[in-house]
Amino acid sequence: MEKLRLTVYSDPVCIWCWGSEPLMRALETHYGKLLSVQYVMGGLIKHIDDFYDPQNAIGDVASEEFNKQVTRHWEEAQHIHGMPVRADLFDLYSDEYPSTYPQNIAYKAAELVNPDLAPIYLYRMRKAVSTQGKAISHEDVQIELASEVGLEISAFIQHLKDGSAEKAFHKDLAKTQAAGVTGFPTLEIAYKDQSLLLNGYRSFTEIASVIDYISKGAVKPREVHLSKDNLVELLRKHPVMTLKEVQIAFDIPTIAQTEVLLEDWFKDNTISKETVGQSYFISLSHPQKSYSCDPETGICHF
Repeated sequence: MEKLRLTVYSDPVCIWCWGSEPLMRALETHYGKLLSVQYVMGGLIKHIDDFYDPQNAIGDVASEEFNKQVTRHWEEAQHIHGMPVRADLFDLYSDEYPSTYPQNIAYKAAELVNPDLAPIYLYRMRKAVSTQGKAISHEDVQIELASEVGLEISAFIQHLKDGSAEKAFHKDLAKTQAAGVTGFPTLEIAYKDQSLLLNGYRSFTEIASVIDYISKGAVKPREVHLSKDNLVELLRKHPVMTLKEVQIAFDIPTIAQTEVLLEDWFKDNTISKETVGQSYFISLSHPQKSYSCDPETGICHF
């Protein structure tokens, strides 16, 4: 069967893109190999001096007040999308770093090094800025996170420094503009010669309906259920996940029920937790890592 093509127009700092991570997990569990995903970096904020969001009262202020405005919006957003947020730690923008472009460029560097690890790196940047207050505009932080997810650091730095990542990002900007995308996240869903562009935060039910429509019923979601094997399989692809991602990925009615279902696997040490505010991330307690070394460069990595 022909694959369903999903293009995700995004930005590492967009709070609604962070809120859409559970949707991405659900699409993976329900459509599996029928789905191909491409991320396009759209550059949310070129410069805070030129950014104005009247709906959420963000913009037209100095960097310190801009951070406070973003904090208020993030606190409101987390009650809607359910992903953990530490808005009290947010302090990203400054006179020296007034843009989200550096983070977009860092993603493109990761993609040039290893396309398979790039989405994991994007998630790690989102987690860092949304729950840890990390200054992901800074190259040293970008490099630290790249190392954490297993990217080859020498190649990553080279792409940051030689202009290749920036060039790739500007291609993404051109594609974003050509598609008529004006906000993030925006999803372009395509099947054969049919496609549809959806702007904004969406539920899995909405997206499944669109997929059914554009595929004329040819692409159907499979039934999923939460089991230890299914959870471990997903965690091997996504080493860290939130409760909300597990809930939506496996069609569990509530967060409370999700916690109950996970209890036995915490007890038998299959998974462990990292607390964030009133929620937590989960990961495998003993993750399997693939380790390899390049005999020519002498570089070894997971």
